[in-house]
Amino acid sequence: MESNSDYVTLGEAVRILGMTREVLNRRIVGGALPVFCSGKDTRLKLVARKDLDELVRIKPLVVRSDETVGSVRVA
Repeated sequence: MESNSDYVTLGEAVRILGMTREVLNRRIVGGALPVFCSGKDTRLKLVARKDLDELVRIKPLVVRSDETVGSVRVA
């Protein structure tokens, strides 16, 4: 079982990720970031640190050779 230090509040997640609460809520509603209720206080929402790490992990951009990225045509 994971310890409480493996989880952060939504306020701490905003600070760690450097995004607004609105953007964080969009990630949650969109399913990109799972949220858990604290066992002691169901009003307290927690996010797993490992899920924060996964959210900010750099993912490669895959572009087909015939696509345009921004205003640049990839040949």
